[in-house]
Amino acid sequence: MPFAFSYSLQCSSVAVASFLVACLWLLVRSSWAKIFHAFTNKIFIDHFCYGQVNLALLAGLSLLSTNLFISLESIFVWASVSVIKIYPLVFGLGFLLQKAKAVLLSAMISLFLFSLIPLFYLWKSPFFLYEEFLRSLESKGFPLHSHNQSISALLQRAFTDQEFPLHAVGVEKWAFLQLDIGFVKIIAFLVGALLSGSIWWLAFKKNKEKHNFEYYLAAGSFSVLFLSHIVWKDYLLFLFFPLAQIFKDQTPKHLKTLAVLSLLFVTLFSSPDVMGAPLGTRLDAACIHLWGALFIALISIKL
Repeated sequence: MPFAFSYSLQCSSVAVASFLVACLWLLVRSSWAKIFHAFTNKIFIDHFCYGQVNLALLAGLSLLSTNLFISLESIFVWASVSVIKIYPLVFGLGFLLQKAKAVLLSAMISLFLFSLIPLFYLWKSPFFLYEEFLRSLESKGFPLHSHNQSISALLQRAFTDQEFPLHAVGVEKWAFLQLDIGFVKIIAFLVGALLSGSIWWLAFKKNKEKHNFEYYLAAGSFSVLFLSHIVWKDYLLFLFFPLAQIFKDQTPKHLKTLAVLSLLFVTLFSSPDVMGAPLGTRLDAACIHLWGALFIALISIKL
């Protein structure tokens, strides 16, 4: 989000906190969501501490799940959250698969919203906000920090000769194999694309039978987690959508139990307080949250 990188935009902390609390209220209206919150409490805390906006995006996208048919309202919500961060654009594939003519309208709304934001910075430069965002993003490079739960980060830690920061422990290098960094990045993208493409295909088949847009929301969530080169822990909040399907009444109890156990496993074994900093942080670097998301994906496929 460009605002996250801008030092020129200041906002009342009370207003921000109130906004995020309102977003959280939208997410806990159903009982299963409270279970989700209980097991992802640490992720929510990290989210608030680091000032991320994924909770706001999740709250907006959750409104789409109440709208099983394409409407102007659902498209406007999707366009709005896509302006805040770019990756919600992947959820637009659901509109495309629904063969909705309103997809063109959604693109126009997105473009309109993009064009409005720089107008607030006319005293410096119409595109100052985005220029600052791109410079900040470029300066960060690829983060191999143990917090990064992406497929690309995991493969680069394991199969390239690179050191990476191990949170609260120090710098470490695994390098089980020493492969070319570019090659590893391509492999990571192909693995993510294969996983995401398979899930989208299954969502398309299920939606044809049951006409439920929530299948596309779940597929979009997995695409964010499996295709992004940066997956901080608060991105795991997007498991909200596949878990929404798993915790429905008609889901077999053993699948619900497996989902809860997987969340419990990830929460406990990634905690330095439970496992100790050296082991807990190394499990973090081994992308235990990513493996948990993969397990949730397998359960979701069974539905």
